[in-house]
Amino acid sequence: MASSSRLRFFLSLYFFYYFHLTIAGKPESLYHDCYVNNGKYTTNSAYQANLNHLLNSLINTTPLYNGFYSSSYGEKSDKVYTSAICRPDVNPKSCQDCVTFATRNLTLLCPNFKMAIGGYDDGSYTNCMLRYAFYNYTGVMENAPYFFVYSLRNITGNFDKFNQTRQSLLQTLISEAAARGPLKYATGKEPVSDTVTLYGLVQCTPDLTESQCKQCLIDANKLLPDCCETRQGGRVITPSCSFRYEINKFYNSSIEEPPVSSPTPSTNATTHPGKIHISYLYNFHFLDQVFKI
Repeated sequence: MASSSRLRFFLSLYFFYYFHLTIAGKPESLYHDCYVNNGKYTTNSAYQANLNHLLNSLINTTPLYNGFYSSSYGEKSDKVYTSAICRPDVNPKSCQDCVTFATRNLTLLCPNFKMAIGGYDDGSYTNCMLRYAFYNYTGVMENAPYFFVYSLRNITGNFDKFNQTRQSLLQTLISEAAARGPLKYATGKEPVSDTVTLYGLVQCTPDLTESQCKQCLIDANKLLPDCCETRQGGRVITPSCSFRYEINKFYNSSIEEPPVSSPTPSTNATTHPGKIHISYLYNFHFLDQVFKI
């Protein structure tokens, strides 16, 4: 699968602008990648029929865990795998609505592509990510393609102090999230000054092991200088993990308590044979405006 050495490579370049949602409503596409170098399926083929069946039935399957769906359908080369994950503070109904919207939208954004990934946001607490592929990626840590989302506002005051606090907070949360299972997330806050507090949230997909989750978040953190080093808020998102920090509390208080620990599900740690070429897409989402590059 894609390695961190290829993270800096990107193939697609385009621009799109719209105003950020100020009132929570239906989810909107925040980022997506169609994996353009991984082939396309033929219209009315068995692969398309399996994909459509899988996406239509995904939300009716029982989540493996709250906010995490995973399923597959088909046989041999036409088998399709899909998964969806919501941010941990999304209530079940909002999560289901977000995933439903994603299943209907992603194939429109990536028509006939065998692989795709997309994230959706309603401008409030509802946030989810959907992906599908022709290979079993359960239990496989993937750190590409990656997406950047950051605030338009720059850091004010002591930059070194802000950065030290940001790294201290993220490193603490990375360790906490990786050690929890299967709901691998952590939230926290740390004061930068008497007037500024930094809030953070990190999350991995539940199918990862502790070491995989930790490595994924470490890799994502290494991208911070390219993403949002000078920004008051930012996110780095990969297929297997993500983190976000802000100078105001952006998550629901319901997830501030540590999640209840339970056994981690068995996973398939094998990687897909053969080399997969990925088209990298940078997405920049400002709090006031959204640009995709």
